[in-house]
Amino acid sequence: LMRRPLPTSTLALLTACGGGGEQPADEATATDEATAPAIPADLPNVVIVTLDTTRADPLGRYGYDKASTETLDALAAAGRRYERVYSPLPLTIPAHSSMFTGLYPAHLGIRDNGFGMLTDDRTTLAEILGEAGYATGASVSAFVTTRTWGFDQGFDGFYDELGTGRDQNVWHQERRAEPVIDDALAWKGTLDGEQPVFLWVHLYDPHFPLEPPEGYVDPEDPRPYDGEIAYVDDQIGRLVEAFDGEPTLFVIAGDHGEGLNDHGELNHGLFVYDATQHVPFILSGPGVEPGVDSTVASLVDLTPTVLHLIGLPIPEGLDGRVISAETERPVYMETYQLWDRF
Repeated sequence: LMRRPLPTSTLALLTACGGGGEQPADEATATDEATAPAIPADLPNVVIVTLDTTRADPLGRYGYDKASTETLDALAAAGRRYERVYSPLPLTIPAHSSMFTGLYPAHLGIRDNGFGMLTDDRTTLAEILGEAGYATGASVSAFVTTRTWGFDQGFDGFYDELGTGRDQNVWHQERRAEPVIDDALAWKGTLDGEQPVFLWVHLYDPHFPLEPPEGYVDPEDPRPYDGEIAYVDDQIGRLVEAFDGEPTLFVIAGDHGEGLNDHGELNHGLFVYDATQHVPFILSGPGVEPGVDSTVASLVDLTPTVLHLIGLPIPEGLDGRVISAETERPVYMETYQLWDRF
């Protein structure tokens, strides 16, 4: 488990109990400044787009010849496409919690949607970047990524107004990618440009029910899942355009996949086959060496990898590691849904 810094009062007590006496204020300040990790002067923007319920195989750069994913394919071509990244758990709340803390679901105590949330004793990527001087904003698209579950932790601006949804079931609250991107760009427009920007955008469209907007499904060849992803790709294009000319690290990640009747599972949650675990993961921007990477990795590696790329220190005690061939190891996946439901 990640160890948070001890409070100042606790440190003072430990010093006193150690018999060393109290450190003079000016000496303590000098020591703190000498040991504090240096913050790079020119930090790039960081934009993370999480694609809900998105498998790796429907994207063009992952080998799908019917894909209409020009924006994502362009980011992959200019950056690094990771071929073997897996979700730790095929449900949104646990998967996102792992992404933004670097901890596996078992260590977070979040192993199902609706049972557990991010609490103040967990340090999130947004909090780390905020401490480093970033303006932090997020715009999300479904109940499972709202502040209800602690996902607003560390964000200056957090946009999660969803409306009433398809019915009165709160779990069905969602909104299209377009208003999500609208809120993200509006928030960016309020900034003065003096700070680097950390923006998280969550897009829920590829989730069931599959109802792509008009123009994204060919009646002669209806592929609604592909249509939802094509629509999302167009909206991500607006986001990429808004950061044109600014040094920006883009991170694209599926939170988990979708069964689509593979292994008899229409949706997700019950099994941990590739259909629901193998996700797209693309890095593009400053510090990223273009190419294709076949290192086995987990979404739990997102936070340490981002911090490494932008030159910030990585907290101790994380399950995640910087993705590289040198740190490759087996990754952990779980689901208890069959047991819990049946």
